[in-house]
Amino acid sequence: MIQFLWDRDSRASRNARLLVFFALVATSACNMPSGIPLPTSEELTTAPLGEVQVSDFAVEPSASSLTVAPDLSNLAHSDRLDDLSDAQIELLVKNDFVILHSMKRHMYELYVSNQVPYVTSDAVFHAWHVLLADTLRRYERVAMLPAITQMAAGACLRLKALRSEVPADVRPDVDIALRYWAKVWLLADPEVKILDELGEASDSLVEPEDGPLWVEDPFAGGLDPSVFIPQAGYGDNPDLVRYFKAVRYMSMARLSVTSPSEARQAMLVSLALWDEPEARPAWQKLDRISRFIAGMPEDINPNEMLRLCRQIYGRSVSPRELASTGKAKRLLRELEALPRPQIEDRLSDRSGEVEPVPAFRVLSPGVTLRALAFDAIGDTARPPSGLHMAALLGSVPFGAPDGSILLQPARDRLEEVLRTPSEAHDLNTSAIAVLAALSQMGGEGYPAYARSAAWRTKITNTQLGAWSQVEHDTFLYAKMATSLWSMLFGSTPFRGSVEPAPEFFARLADVVHRTRTAFNELGAFDAIATSTVEPDRGIIEIPATEEHFLRLESLLGDLAGMAEAVLADRPFNEHQMEVLETIGDTLEELSLEARGASSRPMSTIVRVHRGLSGELFVGTGRPLEILVAVPWGETLHLARGAIYSYYEFLGPSGLVISDQRWKSMTSRSWAQQEHRPWIEGRGLGVGDTPPGR
Repeated sequence: MIQFLWDRDSRASRNARLLVFFALVATSACNMPSGIPLPTSEELTTAPLGEVQVSDFAVEPSASSLTVAPDLSNLAHSDRLDDLSDAQIELLVKNDFVILHSMKRHMYELYVSNQVPYVTSDAVFHAWHVLLADTLRRYERVAMLPAITQMAAGACLRLKALRSEVPADVRPDVDIALRYWAKVWLLADPEVKILDELGEASDSLVEPEDGPLWVEDPFAGGLDPSVFIPQAGYGDNPDLVRYFKAVRYMSMARLSVTSPSEARQAMLVSLALWDEPEARPAWQKLDRISRFIAGMPEDINPNEMLRLCRQIYGRSVSPRELASTGKAKRLLRELEALPRPQIEDRLSDRSGEVEPVPAFRVLSPGVTLRALAFDAIGDTARPPSGLHMAALLGSVPFGAPDGSILLQPARDRLEEVLRTPSEAHDLNTSAIAVLAALSQMGGEGYPAYARSAAWRTKITNTQLGAWSQVEHDTFLYAKMATSLWSMLFGSTPFRGSVEPAPEFFARLADVVHRTRTAFNELGAFDAIATSTVEPDRGIIEIPATEEHFLRLESLLGDLAGMAEAVLADRPFNEHQMEVLETIGDTLEELSLEARGASSRPMSTIVRVHRGLSGELFVGTGRPLEILVAVPWGETLHLARGAIYSYYEFLGPSGLVISDQRWKSMTSRSWAQQEHRPWIEGRGLGVGDTPPGR
């Protein structure tokens, strides 16, 4: 065949040679560099993570209204109250429940060997927090840190190559983009010899004594150094510290775009992500995870930048086109026409002295409901507080706090979320919607204890404690007929009860389902299971698995049905009784604690707001114990459960408190702790009597 093609005496061979020639020319033309390809809108669109599940629930409450008699005559096993003070018994009679101090370290400990458990919304929400935080931190450590390192290295090497291809007047802009990605690379992998890796391209970079590449940074100007101090559990491990700093830089460092040159710099930072095969998939995964956890970005980001570049430059942009001042000016005009961010996350931006300008961030934090609420409050009346979140959630036991009228935009968004569950709602927002369901509890048809103003305070404490854990977990990615029922109850022994909040349990089951399916999509469970990362010294690690999430999802489905039974004033079936009998073992398994091993308290702390009056910290400490007089037939029975101890306080500007330090602070006895639980002194038992438990 080859001989035939090159036989000069054959007309057919001459035609064949022409065909081969033109084919070679076409192939060569295709292989010639035509510029950096720019993505279409479809290529920039990624599917939301996780499978959305929407539970149906409907119940007409008709629970018993029985209350505790002043002489305790209708309370079974009243001898169990011997350890309570007279004041605590008075509160039990008044409110049909009482809250006590506990020296337990974890909630599940109050359920192990508990013959009459009261399963609270606090206990199961905390179980979801444990599984989410454990899986997310492990996945960040074993999969996302290597991905970010790969992403930054790929972007650096692409810009290094591009530097030699662009006209000389564009190289200073390439150098700024290169410096940005070099910094991310160094934060993710401090051991990398960055200047050696970049070769001649490093001539424009500097390496001062206090660390390379940290001077003359147009992205990090005006940043408070405290934003890079790891918190929310990221200081527990060196790998997580590196991940925290790299992601924090990408989310907090921004470029103010006020000139064609700065527009080009933001464009180059984005192009390095898209045009480098090693960087693109890592970036898409990080962006997808960030949106899943904390919502859509509102700052100009690489996706927005690449979309505009496609409009201006077409399907690709050549190195020479990057020098076009006209197109850079057009890009700047398009950026200036975009809506400004709704939330300002730097104190310097709230002064009003500087006109807002377009700002570019590689990883723009999502706008959460807390961000909307606290930004609206600002410094207008009083510093934002947890009570503003309680007001947003519909729980205001002491009346609306100052400035609550400003929460309407956040309320509108929450109501939209409650009406339209969909993939568009991030994990933070979905969890807040779950907590809002607790505000629906109470009123006619609910047990007597759940109708009182005191129970509204308990609900607020639950919502605030759970909310602080949501903020902690997502921190890095965020800007239920009398005579007939008496006979039935009489034949069924009392084995405990559950909080009458079927909507809460059902909505939380939906969030757990989406969390599990999202981690499955990412391959997180497999990545963690096959990881060779060594555990921290002295720590017994039990990683969360898909089976843990399935167990919690199943438990929540059972609890939703049991809460409906409570509100319908009907006894539990045999399976539901088994759920109560094994609730201690179940919650212990979901705690990821090794039986018999020493452990630190469940405490978490996170800084959620920065203001002129100081830093607002919210967190949880040791669990509190709750005793509830539960109606069962025509008798009241005392059931025992666990609730959050929620803390809130202002600290001085620049203060960061690590989880380790906070756990140590809350390990002390209640009387010796520097900060007090929010619920103390509110007439529910805790703080109303000396803390003797």
